[in-house]
Amino acid sequence: MALKRWNAATVVTGSDRTGHPLWWAAVALIGPMAAAVALPSVQIGRPALVDPVTAESTYPASTASTPSVFSATPNEIVELSRALSGDLDQIYDFVLNNVDTVFVYGSQKGPLGAIIDKAGTPFDQAQLMVALLRQAGYTASFKAGTITVNGSQFSAWTNITNARAACDLLAGGGIPASINGSAASSACTSLPSTATLSSVTLAHIWVDVVVSGTHYVFDPSFKNYSFRSSINLSAAAGLTSGAPLAAATGTGYATGTLTSGGASVNYVQNLNAENLTSLITSYAYNLQSTIQTGGSAATPSVQLASAQIKDVVGGRDILRYAPASPVRQTTLPYPSTASRTWSGNVPDAYRSSLTVSLTKARPNGNFDTIIAPLTLFSDDVYGRKLIYDTTFLPYLFRGTLQLTDEFGRATTLSTYQNNDNPAYSLGTLTVVVRHPYLADAAGSVAPLSTYMDAVVSGRWAARAA
Repeated sequence: MALKRWNAATVVTGSDRTGHPLWWAAVALIGPMAAAVALPSVQIGRPALVDPVTAESTYPASTASTPSVFSATPNEIVELSRALSGDLDQIYDFVLNNVDTVFVYGSQKGPLGAIIDKAGTPFDQAQLMVALLRQAGYTASFKAGTITVNGSQFSAWTNITNARAACDLLAGGGIPASINGSAASSACTSLPSTATLSSVTLAHIWVDVVVSGTHYVFDPSFKNYSFRSSINLSAAAGLTSGAPLAAATGTGYATGTLTSGGASVNYVQNLNAENLTSLITSYAYNLQSTIQTGGSAATPSVQLASAQIKDVVGGRDILRYAPASPVRQTTLPYPSTASRTWSGNVPDAYRSSLTVSLTKARPNGNFDTIIAPLTLFSDDVYGRKLIYDTTFLPYLFRGTLQLTDEFGRATTLSTYQNNDNPAYSLGTLTVVVRHPYLADAAGSVAPLSTYMDAVVSGRWAARAA
């Protein structure tokens, strides 16, 4: 038998455009039973907004924070803290002015992910600042509770002035909040569509650091932005409503219904792909011409060809904050109430997690559990590769679940072997994703903690060649 080594399963951690962590899973499906399954990369939800009082009474008081893999500080944190001279003000400046705020609740990427993506939730940014400070020798802790900002402050942070839009942003990210003084959890549609935002009280996290015996507080994720408008993409491309459908359904196009075995199936035929392709190509050329010769929406004199993608589709930039003297404040510059202090790490209840389990067939028809449900927290493994590595020898199967770091060094999480013929190397891979949101996936106001959670299960197979 020729020996061959397969990476039977690989999971690479990442996140989608909304900030919700995704666990990109690529499973090597080998053999006649294999079937490709397309999974959505973006999931959009519309939950109710959970109020901060309900959140405070629902999240557990436990401060337990389980290290799922590494106990040592990541090399990136060590080197970045050193590059910032281990200085409090440089560390605060780095996180505040270089890491974009993602409006999602809880720890999603952790400190390493915030460095990699230059973006992170308020929890991620607090984790990054605390990790850098602790590496530099400071005593730093987390303060969790609520902050209250007025409409102008929220607009400078988010570019939102409409109350319902603010509700949608916060509810969609699982952030407990109260809009314009509302006192109970509610659906965002209950707010008038034209209501102006006057105030927001939201669940939040910030940093406490001790300097010469005095506790000072910092909020690295609350920052002002400048916002860029997009160009009119529809006009630039020359889009005409209904034109693509008309191009595809020209001469010979027909629809109908086929009935077979008591089942009816609708069909279309003779779609004109050539006409549709030609039209879409013309849209692309029109847009390309606009980008090469036109100006940005904000400053028409600035040619888009030398601008940034934000000038085409819209975006925002952090407005650099450079105080005349070091920030030393014992309270935040807006109303805040800290209900919890964590001197360790962020508790498990506020962290996103991935649970992996794997079964394998045996000659007697049973399936062994070769990876019992193993929970990994995203802030521990973000940006790393999770690999199930298999080795085949005559009448020997060996599998190892490994997590590899940026240098390719592997940490073994689970091992399994038996003396079965490798032909029985098939089974089921199950991945369970849990988020620290209190909202109900179905949209009710009850804090059921099901929003954006997911279970993905599929068959896998691997064989020696």
